[in-house]
Amino acid sequence: MPSKESKGDNILTFADKQFKQTLGSHKYVLETYKSTIENIIKLEGDTPIFLDTSVILSIYEISFIAREKIKQFLTTHNKKIVLTGQVQFEFIKNREKVINSFQEDVTEQLPKDLNSNVISKLTSFINSNKVKLEDYPDIQEKLGLLQTNLSDLLKEVQEKVNDKKGTAKSFLYEDEFLNILNSVILLDNLDENYLKKIKEEYKVLLPMYKSSNTEQYSLNAFPGCAEKGDKDDPTGDYVIYHEIMQYAFDKKTDVIFLSNDTTKGDWMRKDGNPHIHYIENFYLNTGQIIYIINAERLLEKLFETSFESLINEKETAAIIEKGELKLFLDGYMPFKNQKSGLVEYSLLTELYDNGVYSIRTLESKLKDSGAAMPEILAYFPNMNKVGALYICLEILDSNYVRYKRFGEDNEKKIMALKTNWNTKFVNKSVLPEGSN
Repeated sequence: MPSKESKGDNILTFADKQFKQTLGSHKYVLETYKSTIENIIKLEGDTPIFLDTSVILSIYEISFIAREKIKQFLTTHNKKIVLTGQVQFEFIKNREKVINSFQEDVTEQLPKDLNSNVISKLTSFINSNKVKLEDYPDIQEKLGLLQTNLSDLLKEVQEKVNDKKGTAKSFLYEDEFLNILNSVILLDNLDENYLKKIKEEYKVLLPMYKSSNTEQYSLNAFPGCAEKGDKDDPTGDYVIYHEIMQYAFDKKTDVIFLSNDTTKGDWMRKDGNPHIHYIENFYLNTGQIIYIINAERLLEKLFETSFESLINEKETAAIIEKGELKLFLDGYMPFKNQKSGLVEYSLLTELYDNGVYSIRTLESKLKDSGAAMPEILAYFPNMNKVGALYICLEILDSNYVRYKRFGEDNEKKIMALKTNWNTKFVNKSVLPEGSN
């Protein structure tokens, strides 16, 4: 519950301390953060761990293997995990939808994809080449055997999927995660007067942010500033920030905040680094430090398992915005020494057509780009960031279809790059030291 200090006119708010940082507070926050972050990300000690809604909803989006790891994480840190009132509300509001989306997009889609992408294409190949294959009876026999084996495999996959489908359905009413989450620290909602003031602040801050230069270092950024205008209540993240701030103030403790909501740039910068002025604002309000951390990356590092959502992003996908892609490229470490390039709309549609519907998906496709860049620069020493993106996607993802052409000579170089990359790294299944 909020303390007495949080009621009436004397309450903690982001806007109250916005732009109030001094050189002294700036220096203190930077030094403290740098000296403590390595221990913080080990999740040792008693520092409370606040989970964003995106983290607990991801339980129903990830693989069943990753779910076991999440269970281990929640159980191990049970006594210091905190869910705010707003997070609890958002979780309940979206839980059923996410469970059903997983069933439709993942569980039920697997046998459909096997049938349409593999079996149907093999059958079509056999039928369209029936006469030709008569001259190769041994190959014809092997293809027929393969067709039979694949049909049997489809039946097996369908049976396995039906078992998983039952498990997915049961989550709605028989969910062990609900029991686990119900045993962590659960906070009440903030006082109504406090909530009213926060939401009024949000309405004042948003136009200032929208009308300013919204690049990733902007001091006008605040939690929730990049929410879509058509959202029922865009103030959720701003409320969560204040719930965490009030807890830290009352308990006189630093806090960790884990979020998967990393692509909009309003919890952390789009390059994955924190907004320093958020930490300063938190400190000026509470005297404590907040550590805002990418949960997916942290959990992957702790458990060496992928926690990426398996739900098809396409249903809710929109083409990545030009400004969003430019910000990502400008802050993306493997491209740091390249000049900025022009982001054309054709690149955005190309990414979309290749299933890249978010910056997070793009980043996962570029995970080995640190190893690839020296190879690329050997062929293209003056390559800009956009060109580097095109070529990295081409050589790192064998399924990526690039639309833009770079002239005959450059296309030959790119082909040589792909061959060299496959020979040196992919075929040996070894990446050089220092790659991601």
